Amino acid sequence: MDNPRVDSHGQINRTDMDDVKIRALAEAIRDISAELEALKCCSPKNGSTADDYSLKDYIERLYCEIQLILQRIQRGFQEAAAEGFAPLFQDVDGVSLNNKTEVTAKLKLDVKSLYIWCSIVHDALSKKNVRFSEDIQIELEKINTLTNNFIEHLGQKKNGFSDRAYNKEWAVAFTYGEEEIRILFYPFFPDNRYFEGLKELAEECLPYITVLNGKVNPLMKMQLIFQELGKLPPPLKSKANKFLVDRGISTEPPRIIADTMLKVLKAYRCVCESGDSNAKN
Repeated sequence: MDNPRVDSHGQINRTDMDDVKIRALAEAIRDISAELEALKCCSPKNGSTADDYSLKDYIERLYCEIQLILQRIQRGFQEAAAEGFAPLFQDVDGVSLNNKTEVTAKLKLDVKSLYIWCSIVHDALSKKNVRFSEDIQIELEKINTLTNNFIEHLGQKKNGFSDRAYNKEWAVAFTYGEEEIRILFYPFFPDNRYFEGLKELAEECLPYITVLNGKVNPLMKMQLIFQELGKLPPPLKSKANKFLVDRGISTEPPRIIADTMLKVLKAYRCVCESGDSNAKN
């Protein structure tokens, strides 16, 4: 297939989206499967402790389950396509919203499970002092931020989840194709008070996140800031993170999460092969 056309938003044209995105998610699942088999075949270096072997077994088990979750998500997209998926409506940026189909309900649950399992992987490796490259660490921190603040799980009370004003699920968005599913943890039609401080924050972030230039939609601004948090200097990053957590963010498309976890798996395999806790990728 030729390179897909891109619209004025920098998004792939809807008519070209389905084959590209379905192939992309399928490739991520395939690559995780291959990397998992490679991890199973490697042995920790001499001098490794029983804890090292136990951690390796644990990571392998978690990734088998992540692989199953991704396969369920892929089947959910296929089911949505088969039933002709009729969104409730679309906003001006091409976001299709639908909360009411059984397929959507299953996909929501699987996306939440994906985030929780990925956070468990991160926590397990962090406790064993496995250190990742900066770009991987940034993506893992974003997954943890969303999981710990917006997705129900056993650790939610220690993170203040139950006290947050904007922890409600407001919609499921399919942006430019069904494989771009996002769970929105913010009101889709908020009043102006909801965005107090966003204009000033976006202006501070603009030198580091240039894609914000010219963006008018405040929800799009918030999403772009979250996606590019890693580009911000530490004080501004903390300020932006707090602003977003207080108001609400959305999940990333499963393909993006799968790509991050593939990098984590590759990096961890390098740790097992080298015995060096500094993961390289």
